[in-house]
Amino acid sequence: MRRTLLSLALAGALLGAPAVTPGVLAAEELPFEPTVGVTFNDPTRRSTSNLILRQVLESVRNTLPGEQIRVATWNFDDEASVKALVDAAQRGVKVQVVVSGAVANPNWRALRQALNNDASEDTFAVQCHSGCRSRSPIMHTKMYLFSRVGTSGHLSMFGSSNLTTPARNRQWNDLITTGSTKVYDFLTRIFDQYALDESVPDPYEVRTLGDYRVWVYPVGDRNPQATQLKKVRCHGATGATGTRDGRTRIRVSVAGWFDSYGQAIADQLRRLWDQGCDVKVVTTLAGRGVNQTLKARTGRGPIPVRQLAWDRDGDGVPDRYLHSKSMAISGVFRGDTSASVVLTGSPNWSTRAAASDEIWVRVLDRPGMTRRYLQRVDQLFTSRFSSPRVMTRADLHRALQRHARVSGQQHPEWLELD
Repeated sequence: MRRTLLSLALAGALLGAPAVTPGVLAAEELPFEPTVGVTFNDPTRRSTSNLILRQVLESVRNTLPGEQIRVATWNFDDEASVKALVDAAQRGVKVQVVVSGAVANPNWRALRQALNNDASEDTFAVQCHSGCRSRSPIMHTKMYLFSRVGTSGHLSMFGSSNLTTPARNRQWNDLITTGSTKVYDFLTRIFDQYALDESVPDPYEVRTLGDYRVWVYPVGDRNPQATQLKKVRCHGATGATGTRDGRTRIRVSVAGWFDSYGQAIADQLRRLWDQGCDVKVVTTLAGRGVNQTLKARTGRGPIPVRQLAWDRDGDGVPDRYLHSKSMAISGVFRGDTSASVVLTGSPNWSTRAAASDEIWVRVLDRPGMTRRYLQRVDQLFTSRFSSPRVMTRADLHRALQRHARVSGQQHPEWLELD
């Protein structure tokens, strides 16, 4: 690395670049290091819309020959991602990409052609027929694994962002990056099973890895989100967590929740709100029953909830929309009165997601990360793009029908609420 950087500095000097003081690297010559922690993007601001994709793609661009990149994403459709991954493979990085069987676009075809579709090779780009390691309908995971980037090894990135252009310019997403070797080793094993595209005998797994707990879907009749909320108590928060009067704070940011699965989560939030927890919710789509539960005037009254979406042309189909699937808890959790909890990953809160290949992760004891998730929801809640009226799936279906009549396009290619 020192020789490479010295060569770059000498080349720059020969080309007339500003001189570099011996032993001191110019800022643009410093090797890229991924930001460990959480990264958010904002599709309505050019300065921050690309932060998540930049985190992933700069990591790809700075992976050295002989190292390994593993990408599992429900959808893949981004020209810059094709170039970064192909360039990495050409310089000797082992690049492995798995996507869902529903992906069919020129960018995916270009990547598959440039790499190969044989998962037994060191480098490949393959699709699962339906679920990858289960008999589920789809693989919906979004995770990016790097053996080494710069001086950082065993990096795992996970959250709500697919590797698509809409993930950058149309969606609010989140991405957590960790250097935990335990998390990396576990997720690489799951990825390797994805790549085989063969169902395993018992696909549901849950593993505690230090401060991380990972749920590997499908979860069957389990509901990890509702179960985690059952561990929350609303009063007695200490240690700079919760509210000033000691109430537990809960912030929810979820793209879609509906049917009996989403209803179970809404019921738990209603219980906790009525018991005194400080709750705020931002969402894109909520089932009719979920809406009714959140907005009921019983108990403490309606839970503070906003839809985060921007219908720029007024056709009823959101052009910018929340895509995260996360929850943050600050206060009393599992008997700890000063807990900081973040839960995030790929699944929406629905029976379909419960039956799909997904990854959901709990992170404990990261007060700074938890504060950022809390602040994120508070900011989005008051955004000029938020509204107290929350769209249901029936509302969206009607809007898509109108859109089809006007445009002739059944479903906008950029609308990927999964």
